[in-house]
Amino acid sequence: MTTLKNITFNAMIIIIVVIVAVDCFWTIETQEIILENEQNPVAKFIITHSGGKVSLLIALKFINTFFIATFLQKFYLIDKLRNKTFATAVGILAFHFWLLYYLLYAKY
Repeated sequence: MTTLKNITFNAMIIIIVVIVAVDCFWTIETQEIILENEQNPVAKFIITHSGGKVSLLIALKFINTFFIATFLQKFYLIDKLRNKTFATAVGILAFHFWLLYYLLYAKY
């Protein structure tokens, strides 16, 4: 069971990273109109204060994803935190699945 749980945990991390990559792709693809459609107030603030460019937002998304993936991996290796870390990863993955759905199917 532990091996299956480890594989599942690592697969969740990979899926989260892939969804972030899709999000970054769509951010770059829609950068000319992103301020009109962006729903996230933090992202709007970053883009607005970057002169309408998305490069800082993309960099921050990558940095955030790197830290989240790293911290999840490190905490998962601590036996007494393994189950809580797994549950946290499930929650993050659920959010990212919602984000992917929103990116692909939202009408905005």
